[in-house]
Parts: sequence; C-alpha cells; structure tokens
Amino acid sequence: MTQPRHADRWWPELFLLTVLVLAVPAAGCRRRVSSDLELQADAEAALEERCESLLASALDGAQPDRMGISSEAATVASTLNEWRTRCGGTAGSEVPDEAAELLERLLPPDTLQRTLATDFSVRDAMHLRNAIWFRRVTENIGRQTDEELQRVVQLFDYVVRTVVRTDDAIAALPKTVFGAALYGRGTAEDRAWLFAGLLTQMRIDAVILRAPDAQTDGSDGRWCVGVLLGDDCFLFDTRLGLPLPADMDQPTQAGIQRPLTLRRAVSEPRHLEALGRALGASYSLSVEDFRDVQVEIIGDSSLWAPRMAALQSALTGSNAVLIYSPLQDTAQGPGSWSRIAQGHQTLWEEQQCHIWRYPELRWMQQQSLDDHQQEQLSGYLSAFNAPTPIVHVREFQTVRTKDGKTFSGEVLQVDERGIAIKLPDEQQAAIIPRDALAGARLERLEFLYGPPQRQLLRTRIQHLLMDKQAAMTGYTVTRLWERFPPIDKNLGVPADQLAQFPQFVDPQVRQMHRRAAMHAFFWTGVSQFESGEYEAAAETLRRYILAHPGDDWESAARTLWARALIAADRPKDAIRVLEASRPQERDHATHRVLLARCRAVVANGN
Repeated sequence: MTQPRHADRWWPELFLLTVLVLAVPAAGCRRRVSSDLELQADAEAALEERCESLLASALDGAQPDRMGISSEAATVASTLNEWRTRCGGTAGSEVPDEAAELLERLLPPDTLQRTLATDFSVRDAMHLRNAIWFRRVTENIGRQTDEELQRVVQLFDYVVRTVVRTDDAIAALPKTVFGAALYGRGTAEDRAWLFAGLLTQMRIDAVILRAPDAQTDGSDGRWCVGVLLGDDCFLFDTRLGLPLPADMDQPTQAGIQRPLTLRRAVSEPRHLEALGRALGASYSLSVEDFRDVQVEIIGDSSLWAPRMAALQSALTGSNAVLIYSPLQDTAQGPGSWSRIAQGHQTLWEEQQCHIWRYPELRWMQQQSLDDHQQEQLSGYLSAFNAPTPIVHVREFQTVRTKDGKTFSGEVLQVDERGIAIKLPDEQQAAIIPRDALAGARLERLEFLYGPPQRQLLRTRIQHLLMDKQAAMTGYTVTRLWERFPPIDKNLGVPADQLAQFPQFVDPQVRQMHRRAAMHAFFWTGVSQFESGEYEAAAETLRRYILAHPGDDWESAARTLWARALIAADRPKDAIRVLEASRPQERDHATHRVLLARCRAVVANGN
C-alpha cells in the first residue's frame, strides 16, 4: 500500500533529529578523549621534567669538587636509583646467555655479583665522579696536541706527577684511584689504574703486561702497562714513572717522547739492554718475558656493569662521559674482551689474557680499613682540613702595680683608663688604673678555633681538574699559614702582637698547618711545571728540597726538578741535580735513566 505523501515531509526532520541525538554523546566522548590525552601529555611532560631533574641532580652531586664536600656519594646513588626506577633506566641492562657465560668465566663470584647488580651503589656514584674528572683531564690535554700518541704520553706524565710513589704508610694504604690522586701518594698499581681510567675516556685500551712466571700480586715488579694504539702496544713503566724509551741506545733528546712497542722489545733486544745499562741492572722484564707475556684487562665491576648502559645513553652533550665499557659484546660494538683478547692475535693469544684483580680488590679493601689504618689516614688527611682559623683569643697576663702588688689572670679589657683582669677563684675583676701600672708580662694565650675550612682539599681538587691558576693561588695562600693559622679580622689583633702567637698555637693545629704548607710547597712546583713555567718550577723544587731534606716528597721533587730543567733546555744543570740522587731514594732508578739520557745528549752536542 502506498504511503500518504504528507508523511514523506517528516523524514528529513526525523533524520536530522536522530543525528543531533547521536551527536551529543559523541561530542561528549571526544571531549573526554581530548581531556584524557591532555592529562596523559601533562603527566608525560611532568615525568620528563622530573627525570631531567633527577639526572641533573645526580650529575651535580657527582662533580669532583662537590662530592665529599657539599654532596655525598650515597645521595647520588639514591638519586640514580630513583631515576632508574621512574625513568626507564633499565634499557640495555639485559645480559644474553652467551655474555653471561663469558662473565662467569672471567670474573670471581663476588665481582660477578657486583657487576650484575641492578641497583646503583655508592661505588657507582664514585665511578661517575671519576669519569667526570677523567674527562676534564683528557679534554685539557687533548687541546695541547693533535697527535694521539703524544696525548697518551702527556696523560702518563700527568699520572706520574699526580700520584707519587713514596715509602710512607699512606702510599701503601688501600684507597680508590681518586684517593690516591687526592693524597698525591700511591703505588705503581695505583698509577696504572689511573692511567687506564684516563685512557678509557679517550676510548683507548690499556692492559697490564706481566712476566709469565711473575708474582700475581706484582710484588716482584715484573710487569708494566701496555697501551693499544692501532696494531701496536706501547710500553709504560709506572714504577719508573717513564715510558720505556724506544731510543735508549742512542737518545737524541733527554726527554722520552716515543715509547718502545711490544714488538720492538721482542725483535730488537738492544733497547732493553740499553735500559739495563742505564739502570745498572737488567730491566725487570726480559725479551723472553715479553715474548710470552700474560695480559690483564684493566677495569672494575662499575665500568663493566650493564646497569650503566641506560645511564650512558642519557649522558649526552656537555654531560657526555664514558661510564660503561663492558667486557662482553653488545649491540653498540665489541666488548673489551673481544677487542683485547681476540683482536690482537699478532701480539698474543686469547689464553694469555685475564682480568687484573687489583682495582676490584682495592675498592673492597678501602671500605674495610682497620682501626690502625683509619688512624693513619685521619692523621694524614688532617692537613687537607686546613685552615682552622682562630676566632677568639683569651689573653692571660701578670700585672705589677707601683705599690708592689701583682695580679695574674685573664685580661678582660684594656683601654685608656687601665686594665681589667679576671682573677682565679674570684667573681669580680681587678681594675688597675693606668697610672698605677708598673709593668705587665704575657703568660699565655688561649685560642678558640673555628671549624676547618678545608681550603687545601678544595685547592687540591682544583689541581686534579687542571685548573692551574686557581691551584697555584690556593697553594700560595696555604703556605702563608705555615707558622700559625689565619686570625678572624674582627678580633682586631695589633700587628706587633702577632709575633707572639705561634708559640701558643695548639701543637696538633700547628702540625696540621705545617703539613698543609709543605704539601702546598711541593704542589706549587708541580703546578708551575704543568703551566709551562719550567724555570719557576725548577727554582721552587730546588728550594723545597733545601727546606725539607729527606722528606717523603724529596725524591719526586728531584725528578720533577730535573725534568723542568730538561724542558727548559738545560740538560747540564739537570745532570748536576740527578747526580745528587742517593741510592735509597724511591726514584733513584728513574734518576739513573734520565741521567744517562742527559749525558748522552750533552756528549752529542744536542
């Protein structure tokens, strides 16, 4: 049956009404979806901002001139763990089965456990601090020369100047690589560890090369450091503090600019023979030792830890430092085991390669010092707390009056009217008018000391970071406190009274400032040398040896004094300095090598 025509008129209206009814909830859905997307975007932006803040906070706390002074490693580690949890800092931390098998084969169980731990530790925070420090040093030295081998040699020289081998107990105390540099004293192994860490920032591998029958603890000294550049392995001796010279048989200059390579040490025996003649005894490693050398990869559980992978990816731009160099291969490239053990088959075979245990062992030992070691370290570190300023002075006098009376006690006030003295066991002060005074004698001064200012600590860190001008300024100020500490200017002590102060300074405070001044004296010479002020450095180091004969720094001061003269093109003067070296000096073997080179250069008229 056909519909009436008047009904057709309503279909458009009905359709429009239906569309409107359906559109109202649809619009509401779109608004809700849009609102949800905005909330999600806001949350993501807030999280991104929080992640950036966490990372910035961790990096700020890990700065070498802050950690241990105004920030703590534990706080940095906690911040990194929050960043890892909230910001997806676990990417790349997975270890495939094949890589896990390699790590299990190479590492002792406790080292493996620390390597594969998921949480950042205090050690990791210190590792980040060290990497920032290493980058500052390598960038500074990188600006001095474009030739890669010369940069390596200059880095080695920095290490030798920074960590001095001494015979005192402090050098032998277990410490981190930063501790060895900060104190300025350490072992040959500490030097090797620091050298390798610096080279890591340049993406250069370094290894320990050990005689096949040597003591694994290094006590026999039959090892050296090898630096891998291209297909060559260049040799450095951290006990001598010298590269093994490639021209010892016919030196054309007193300094050593080009190290001997492993290949030439094996194929050209004359180099080691010439070195032995200079030393007065055969070098600790023979041609046969080098031919069958044992290779030890340098690193520690923080450097190898997969948890560092995501953090490494986040460190970009001005924050770019290398903190992750795994043993195993990753998607980013070959690991250090592949590069070193398998990538240099013309130098050694894989079965000759192992892991150097020293860095990991030292990390653990320094965390468990016994009471005696803690006491030794605290005593040495007290100098780094200098100065402790005098903030209050108590003066005690004996006063005589014209009528023959005497009053002894603390001086409370002195003015034009007279003197007020607090008498022992008396509540009231004795007031002696000026016109009644017959004389006065100073009995003693008692000082109240303010908190340690730690100026030497800050200056030393500036020195490690190669801020040479700031370091020299800080050392100069520290040397002013050798006789007595700084005095609060608000005390208004007359200049003519200052001469009496040193005798009343507390003996421990006096010793602290004397030690601080002595360190600053030696390190001033080092800073001058590093600034290219060779004549000034030579004079400073000469005066240091005269002022502190037999001191722990003496042998190193002689070495650097001679090297400053060599750099100033004064080899004849360097000969006289080196000839004064005594057999008991720690650097005596180094002095013999430099002396032989200087004599050869002078004899040849170079």
